[in-house]
Amino acid sequence: TNFSPSITRAGVMSILLLFSKLVYRNNDTYTSLSLALLTILAYNPFLINNLGLQLSFGGVLGIVLLNKNVSELLKIKKFKDAISISISVQLFILPIVLSQSNIFNPYFLISNLLLSIIVGPIVILGLINENLGMFLSSLVELSIKILLGISQVGKLPYSKIYIRTPKIYEILIYYILLFSIKEIYKVYHQKRINNTQKRVKNLIALFR
Repeated sequence: TNFSPSITRAGVMSILLLFSKLVYRNNDTYTSLSLALLTILAYNPFLINNLGLQLSFGGVLGIVLLNKNVSELLKIKKFKDAISISISVQLFILPIVLSQSNIFNPYFLISNLLLSIIVGPIVILGLINENLGMFLSSLVELSIKILLGISQVGKLPYSKIYIRTPKIYEILIYYILLFSIKEIYKVYHQKRINNTQKRVKNLIALFR
């Protein structure tokens, strides 16, 4: 993989997770994420501008910060985890995508769900392929063809909606609104809330 930023991030975080098990310590996602970023930027500080790095770290933050709330909002049972993770990631990285590519894909949920289903088996089959011969080689090849077929979702009508580059203040407003909604949801659905949260809840009730 030539040590791309996204792969390096995943590798460093995986190493830290395994090491935490060896020393009987709880793994902290934010600490692991920070150390992964520090490792990458120590090697090349200019990688902070790399789109792959931004999307990789943004995706992890989206899952950590938003996935629990999104999952609770979903009323479906099938593929709930895959859908909630996809929505959480997309919500967090949306400003990054719009800033870098100016394209919004309305089919992201369909493509991401299908990709999450097919990528796992491909990785597993690829790891054991060498030991089990030609049958698995054909299966891996078929899986990759399906994967490439799913990628054609990007060619559907209206799959690329062009949007102007958002300004810095618009991005800040977006994140403020996103996490304000998250906190409001937390206040209204958390069983035990502190005095500050009670005041916020009462204040919101005045505008209902």
